[in-house]
Amino acid sequence: MDNCNCLDTDDCRHKHLLNFVIGTGIIKKFKINKQKVPQAVYDALENNASNIEDKRIVNHSFLYYDQFLEVNPHLIDMVDTAYKALFDVKKKAGNIYYGKADINDGKTRRFSGEYFELFMFQRKGCKIMTYNQDCHEWDWIDVENYKLQFKDFKKLVKKKYLIVEESGKDTDQSLDDNENLVGKKWYSLIVAHPDGNNPCIGTLEVFHKVKEGFVYYFYDEKDRDNAFNYLNGIKI
Repeated sequence: MDNCNCLDTDDCRHKHLLNFVIGTGIIKKFKINKQKVPQAVYDALENNASNIEDKRIVNHSFLYYDQFLEVNPHLIDMVDTAYKALFDVKKKAGNIYYGKADINDGKTRRFSGEYFELFMFQRKGCKIMTYNQDCHEWDWIDVENYKLQFKDFKKLVKKKYLIVEESGKDTDQSLDDNENLVGKKWYSLIVAHPDGNNPCIGTLEVFHKVKEGFVYYFYDEKDRDNAFNYLNGIKI
């Protein structure tokens, strides 16, 4: 099956497929170990399934899961890592839900603290995160990609195609007390179009704030301030 060979690309459709396969593996491991599957896994699986064109994969997920593993054996370690992280989080946090967020197309999705905590486990030293409004999921940004993105942003800010204002700087903390996971303070910066922007759904879901534009969250306040100065051509 051709779809089994497309899991290493950056295309959003393949990203949903990859996440669906990993989610299927996580559910399988929970069931094999006779443990209750966290609702967050089902929620994420449903979201990714809605973006998969070949519904045979969705309807016969466990059958195709084995085929995917044969072609992509590296997925075994990815599933194991995700399962262990989720299992540890479940022991610490249980099923924590931030509630519901209304999406522009009228659909309502449920998001859980477990899902965001799992994303935190994937940080691997990255100090910047943002919500990808095309793929509808959080992304970590490494130093190389950060430099490339903000170099392009600076050119657009200079031409006034984008704006980065002082009012777009903020300090955000999600609704949890565990500072190693979702309770840590993040220092945000908004990159916006001057003629109007869509609200960031990720910010609404996790931080319960309405921010319009491209929202970047920095691990350190100094890095956020340096980014603000860089984009606006301010030399300190």
